[in-house]
Amino acid sequence: MPFTVQCIECKHYKSKTDYCAIKGNLDYDGFPYDEVLIINKRANKNMLYGALWCVGGIIATAADFGYIFWGAIMFGAIQFFRGLPNRN
Repeated sequence: MPFTVQCIECKHYKSKTDYCAIKGNLDYDGFPYDEVLIINKRANKNMLYGALWCVGGIIATAADFGYIFWGAIMFGAIQFFRGLPNRN
Protein backbone atom coordinates (compact mmCIF):
# COMPACT_ATOMS: atom_id res chain seq x y z
CA MET A 1 0.00 0.00 0.00
CA PRO A 2 1.56 3.34 -0.98
CA PHE A 3 2.04 6.04 1.63
CA THR A 4 -0.77 8.55 1.19
CA VAL A 5 -1.78 11.71 2.97
CA GLN A 6 -5.14 13.42 3.21
CA CYS A 7 -5.64 17.12 2.54
CA ILE A 8 -7.26 18.76 5.55
CA GLU A 9 -9.18 21.22 3.38
CA CYS A 10 -10.49 19.17 0.45
CA LYS A 11 -10.31 15.66 2.08
CA HIS A 12 -8.79 14.08 -1.03
CA TYR A 13 -6.03 11.51 -0.65
CA LYS A 14 -2.76 12.16 -2.41
CA SER A 15 0.65 10.57 -2.46
CA LYS A 16 3.14 12.12 -0.03
CA THR A 17 4.97 13.83 -2.90
CA ASP A 18 1.82 15.56 -4.22
CA TYR A 19 0.89 19.07 -3.22
CA CYS A 20 -2.69 20.09 -2.50
CA ALA A 21 -3.76 23.01 -4.67
CA ILE A 22 -5.95 24.50 -1.94
CA LYS A 23 -3.59 24.96 1.03
CA GLY A 24 -1.05 22.17 1.05
CA ASN A 25 -2.19 21.07 4.50
CA LEU A 26 -1.78 17.33 4.40
CA ASP A 27 -2.81 14.89 7.09
CA TYR A 28 -1.76 11.27 7.58
CA ASP A 29 -3.85 8.98 9.80
CA GLY A 30 -5.23 11.89 11.80
CA PHE A 31 -1.85 13.56 12.39
CA PRO A 32 -0.47 16.63 10.62
CA TYR A 33 2.26 15.58 8.21
CA ASP A 34 4.96 17.47 10.19
CA GLU A 35 3.99 15.57 13.32
CA VAL A 36 4.28 12.28 11.43
CA LEU A 37 7.85 13.23 10.48
CA ILE A 38 8.63 13.97 14.14
CA ILE A 39 7.17 10.60 15.20
CA ASN A 40 9.27 8.85 12.53
CA LYS A 41 12.45 10.60 13.68
CA ARG A 42 11.74 9.69 17.31
CA ALA A 43 11.08 6.07 16.30
CA ASN A 44 14.33 5.88 14.34
CA LYS A 45 16.21 7.35 17.32
CA ASN A 46 14.63 4.83 19.70
CA MET A 47 15.57 1.98 17.38
CA LEU A 48 19.16 3.17 17.00
CA TYR A 49 19.82 3.69 20.71
CA GLY A 50 17.96 0.51 21.60
CA ALA A 51 20.08 -1.50 19.20
CA LEU A 52 23.26 0.09 20.57
CA TRP A 53 22.33 -0.71 24.19
CA CYS A 54 21.32 -4.27 23.33
CA VAL A 55 24.40 -5.03 21.23
CA GLY A 56 26.64 -3.31 23.81
CA GLY A 57 25.16 -5.48 26.55
CA ILE A 58 25.66 -8.62 24.48
CA ILE A 59 29.27 -7.68 23.68
CA ALA A 60 30.03 -6.84 27.33
CA THR A 61 28.53 -10.18 28.39
CA ALA A 62 30.49 -12.07 25.72
CA ALA A 63 33.70 -10.28 26.74
CA ASP A 64 33.47 -12.25 30.01
CA PHE A 65 33.81 -9.42 32.52
CA GLY A 66 32.28 -11.82 35.01
CA TYR A 67 28.82 -10.24 34.77
CA ILE A 68 25.78 -10.74 32.62
CA PHE A 69 24.51 -7.36 31.46
CA TRP A 70 20.79 -8.22 31.43
CA GLY A 71 19.77 -4.64 32.17
CA ALA A 72 21.47 -3.23 29.11
CA ILE A 73 20.27 -6.07 26.89
CA MET A 74 16.64 -5.85 28.02
CA PHE A 75 16.55 -2.03 28.05
CA GLY A 76 17.95 -1.94 24.53
CA ALA A 77 15.54 -4.58 23.24
CA ILE A 78 12.53 -2.84 24.79
CA GLN A 79 13.56 0.56 23.42
CA PHE A 80 14.19 -0.92 19.98
CA PHE A 81 10.78 -2.61 19.84
CA ARG A 82 9.05 0.53 21.12
CA GLY A 83 10.35 2.41 18.09
CA LEU A 84 9.66 -0.33 15.55
CA PRO A 85 5.87 0.10 15.08
CA ASN A 86 6.11 3.89 14.69
CA ARG A 87 8.77 3.74 12.00
CA ASN A 88 7.59 4.41 8.50
